[in-house]
Amino acid sequence: MASDKQITFITGSLSLLDLDVSRDDSIAAAARKVESDFGRLDVLVNNAGIMKEEPPTRDHFRTVFETNVFGVVVLTNAALPLLEASKSLKVINVTSGLGFITQKADPNQQYHKKDMGAESAETSAQGILKIVEGKRDAETSKFIT
Repeated sequence: MASDKQITFITGSLSLLDLDVSRDDSIAAAARKVESDFGRLDVLVNNAGIMKEEPPTRDHFRTVFETNVFGVVVLTNAALPLLEASKSLKVINVTSGLGFITQKADPNQQYHKKDMGAESAETSAQGILKIVEGKRDAETSKFIT
């Protein structure tokens, strides 16, 4: 099945870095790697997130918050010196709404994405790309779709 979506390409380079946001040593190593390879960070995409399918206990919530909240804050703070070295820094936080893509796409699911006003993963990815390319700069510092 062919897609009618047009693929666009960004200028410059894109580098992905694997790290564990629940481990401070992993965050520090990632920051050192970016600093040694590039000297700055233009765009930070916080995309880490977990949701465990288990009873809601204190330990369960601690584990989820360690990644979804504390990890994002610690990583962003560790990246600040690198971001401040950029002429056009951007921090993009991807929320967990796409965490269950198959459930969100199923109209029979209780929390079907369209019923809640959410957009598709493709639309969200296009939005991130437009921010990175500077085409949605007027919308920075806001929640956007």
